[in-house]
Parts: sequence; structure tokens; C-alpha cells
Amino acid sequence: MPNTKLLPHRQNHVFKIYNEIEKYVASSAPDRKAQKNYFLDLVTESSELNECEKNYCKEMFIRNFELHNVIHKFGEPMECKNCKSVRYSVRYCEVCIKQQLQRSFGTWTSENAIVDEFIQKCQLISSVPPYIIEWIPFKQFKDVEYLTKGGFSTVYTATWTRGSIYDWDENKKMFIYFEYFGPQKVVLKSLNNSINPGKDFFDEAINYFKIQSNSIVYCHGITRFPENGNYMIVMNRHPEGNLRNYLKICNGLRPLLLQNIPTSFARIMQECWNTDPRKRPTIEELFKFANNELVNVYKDGKFDNTISLNSALDKINKSHPFSYSSSRILTGVIPESIGNSNYVTSQYDLTLPDKIS
Repeated sequence: MPNTKLLPHRQNHVFKIYNEIEKYVASSAPDRKAQKNYFLDLVTESSELNECEKNYCKEMFIRNFELHNVIHKFGEPMECKNCKSVRYSVRYCEVCIKQQLQRSFGTWTSENAIVDEFIQKCQLISSVPPYIIEWIPFKQFKDVEYLTKGGFSTVYTATWTRGSIYDWDENKKMFIYFEYFGPQKVVLKSLNNSINPGKDFFDEAINYFKIQSNSIVYCHGITRFPENGNYMIVMNRHPEGNLRNYLKICNGLRPLLLQNIPTSFARIMQECWNTDPRKRPTIEELFKFANNELVNVYKDGKFDNTISLNSALDKINKSHPFSYSSSRILTGVIPESIGNSNYVTSQYDLTLPDKIS
């Protein structure tokens, strides 16, 4: 993890520079190893970052690079010196982390055997930070405030003092938590009448677990609201300005596509929403698509033959021809009953605990 902390007033600037360099090298270097070396060189040469900020960017890029190595098996296979299993990252061994999680099973409980079983199963399937679901005692939350209520759930915002599992220290065999950076803002979603959680609650938790990504949803775990005993799903919180849109996604609504989105992007978004997971693009296909589009931008100044980067701003609020006339439930995109479906991903293959009818 980055050992370097950023000054609060410099964070947005550093993130902007980081993202610009990352996008540039993705379109300029031929492979991941070359992209890594090019990124580190450009950060070193940057005149817009001080030495502390350069170290932060380098550490963050290497962390993310190694995460992709282990999650997608991009790295060269090698034998782990500790557990002797095959690993794909010099930084993370998924088997070692999984063993640490198993050793901790007896140190926590939700006071519900089915919830415990569900969390343990999730941890054995996904054992790489930050994609680890855990039981979170409610006492770790402060500033809990009511936000909104729907037909089947109530949503709160809160500050998580300890924060989520952020990284793994292989030498110390211990997790590193988000509290290193300060308190973490989260959303707590409580399904009504979930004191004894049933199939609907676990379907909901599985949905968030399967769709989590850097830009949409992180499902950090499960907690229990002491006021009414309902169990709650703990998710990442987007900045205030985007929170309503974020909750729209969380509740299964689909945002409109705007007129100025390039046709190629609209098509691939539709493919990602396909009811049949087997017809969705793979991560490798998405990487290739993004890189090709970025190359076109730097070469021609536009995404395709019809949509220029300088498209008229008056089109921005018009619906895209590929979009629906209004937001709708993602029917089939997030299956209504994952426990009874054949929904499978390469990383997560979850079914409901046997005890749930």
C-alpha cells in the first residue's frame, strides 16, 4: 500500500495527474510491463508533483498492477515460498490470504449462523483486498444518518472509523485498513424485516458482491442495526453530488445514455448489461477496446467518425439512440434469483447457503 500520505489540499491535483499519466501510457505502451515502466518514468520526470506525491503515485500504480496480476492471472505463475501454491503476483498470494481469513473465522460472529456461513463462503471465494467481504460490528460506525427509504429498504450514510480492508502486508501476515488514510464514508442499506435474513437479503448481498468495481459499488460487508435488529449491507459512498445517482444504480435502475456518448461506447455498455453473462465482454476485451479508443483520441482528436471531442454542448442532455426513454429496472442484468440461476463469473461463483429456502 502507499506508505505516503497526501496533503488534503493536494489530493485532487495528484489524482488528476495520476489518471492523466495512466491513460496516456495505456494508449502508448504495447503491453502491461512496458506501461508500468513508462508510467514510473513519467511520474519521476513530472514537474507538477513533489517527491512525496511521486512516491505516492508510484506505490499506488504498483499496488494496482499487482492486484490485476493476481485477480486476472496476468502475472507469471510462480511458487509461493510460504504455502508452496501457485501465485501470480510478487505482492499477493491469494492462498496465503485465504488461509489467514480461515484462521480468523473463530474470532468474529454475526450471531446468526447463516450470515456467518455466507460471509465465510464469500471470503474463501474472493480473498484479495479490497474485494473481501467481512462482518463489521456496528460500533465501528459513527455519524449514522437517515438518507432515504424505498419499498423494501432503508438507506443510511455513516462514517466507518476503522475502514475497509485496503491491503495486505505479506511479511507481517496482516491486513491494512483504510483507517490509515482517515475515517471512511459509507452507505448502509437495510432491507426491511431482515432480523432473520432470508433469501431476498442474500440475493441482494450477492448482487453487490458480483458487480463491485472501482467506479460503481464496493460491498464491504454486513453489519446489524442495533435499533431494530435488521441486517445491513455496507457499501462505498460516492461524493455527495453523485450519491443519488449511485443509489439509483444500487437499487437496480439504469441511467440514460447521453447523446454525446460515442456509438462504440454505447454499444459496449449495452453488451456489458447483457442478460446472459456469457455474452458480456471479458476484461481483456474491455482493456483492448479502451486502449484502441484512447489511441484514436490521441491520434485523431475524436473517438469515431461521427462524434468529435468538440461536439456541441447543446446535445448533452438528449437521449442516446441506444438508451431507453426513461430509467428502468435492470431486468435480467442483475438476476432476480442468483441462488437459482446459472450466473457464473471467473472470479465469483456464489450460491446461497443451503439452509436458506
